[in-house]
Amino acid sequence: MSLDNFKNFVKENPKLANFVKNGDMTWQKFYELYDLYGPFHDIWNKYLGITTNGVFSFKDMFNVFKSLDMNEVQKGISSLQKGIGYVQDFISNRETKESDSKKSSYDILLEIIDKSNCCGCHACYNACPQNAITMKKNELGFRYPAIDKEKCIDCGLCKKVCPVLNKKKINNKPIAYACINRNDNIRKESSSGGIFTLIAERILDLNGVVFGAQFDECLNVSHSYIENKEELYKIRKSKYVQSNIKDTYKIAKKFLDDDRFVLFTGTPCQVEGLYSYLRKDYNKLYTQDIICHGVPAPEIWQKYKEDLEKQKHIKIVNMNFRDKSNGWMSYFLRYTDSAGKEYYEPSSKSRYMKLFLKNYILRDSCYNCAFKNENRISDITLADFWGVQNINKEMFDNKGTSLVIVNSEKGNELFNSIKKDTNYVKTDLEEAIRYNPSMVKSSEKPYNRKKLLTELRNYNDFDSVIKKYIPKENIFKRIIAIIKNVIKAILNKIDKLLKKQKR
Repeated sequence: MSLDNFKNFVKENPKLANFVKNGDMTWQKFYELYDLYGPFHDIWNKYLGITTNGVFSFKDMFNVFKSLDMNEVQKGISSLQKGIGYVQDFISNRETKESDSKKSSYDILLEIIDKSNCCGCHACYNACPQNAITMKKNELGFRYPAIDKEKCIDCGLCKKVCPVLNKKKINNKPIAYACINRNDNIRKESSSGGIFTLIAERILDLNGVVFGAQFDECLNVSHSYIENKEELYKIRKSKYVQSNIKDTYKIAKKFLDDDRFVLFTGTPCQVEGLYSYLRKDYNKLYTQDIICHGVPAPEIWQKYKEDLEKQKHIKIVNMNFRDKSNGWMSYFLRYTDSAGKEYYEPSSKSRYMKLFLKNYILRDSCYNCAFKNENRISDITLADFWGVQNINKEMFDNKGTSLVIVNSEKGNELFNSIKKDTNYVKTDLEEAIRYNPSMVKSSEKPYNRKKLLTELRNYNDFDSVIKKYIPKENIFKRIIAIIKNVIKAILNKIDKLLKKQKR
């Protein structure tokens, strides 16, 4: 009998696992019985709970084993040993609360990684060879994997490519820079210092492909790619909504297999998802992630957009979360209606931005992010360099300054290729992180988040929810906080000067 047939027999009869777990049998003995008698013999009645008039004892089993042709048995054992690890791994991960329950590989995965940990990176979706996995939206619009058990072949690949279950240990020596694009027009159209545009243009100049997040016609956010500079505007700027990765990992792999340069940009979990999916290094792959506060709920964003449209009796066709007309530090939300009229909303007064920055509408996994650390798998990390005015005043003009963290040799190579078009200053990484703690620290979950979301979904009344759950900021507390930060910055500089003098 073939080993594959035996494996199918085991999957169809999970009750056999109980005898192995109790120490009454081994998989090797079961395979020998299967090889000798086949799957339909009465010998299996005892183990499958089938009632018979006869009794089969372990003494009988011993007598059977004595009569076996050991040469044939050895051949069977040899074949078994090649696949015994698969069978044991398959069975050991099964829960046997109900002995006759059948679970796919992905059922096992979902037991290990619940929704509070799943980051929605789509690695499992892209990797499944049977297209058995779909990404289904919950009530907030966040996507989670679901398995079609009829299509699933229990290959376990979904588990192998999960970046949360298979967290990579990275030991690099990141170097941080304060950086500004010398082209003020580009910087004006960018969220911070305009460095992403330079990096993307470098890859495009090499006949490469750049992946990033963009709006569709309904202002949903999803990942796609561009192949020319004229389309850069689509993936430039921050989009405060979780992006739907869809099948872009597959598409990126195809470009790489065709020997094209690829720049893949996204959140840390999306970049790690890509690497987990690929499972090999590509010389022409470059990656760039961001310092991420957390990803907001797509459905809440759509509700907010619809609320704006209802209030103003318009159809919104374009959204800029980071308009810097009033400066980098006090940016606006700028949206455009179908008639071309523009509307401006200060970020400090935006109901959506309050929900986002107060951590109410983030994905569950963002409250315990597995990817927040100094050592990242991406080649380059980009962010707004908040606090740069306290570290290096020369790099602050309120037009936008980028924090560039080079994580790898490839990242250093890429950054060196664009330096000539920038003003940059090397900076202390720990000092940069002090003003940008989201690099290493997860967002804190509000204790009343569940209540707020329930009311927001049921009543779709942003104004009343904001008034109820997010009180107005005390201006005096804000001033005190600013003073404290200034004092800390001054004391830190004094401490550094004293250390230099001691040297």
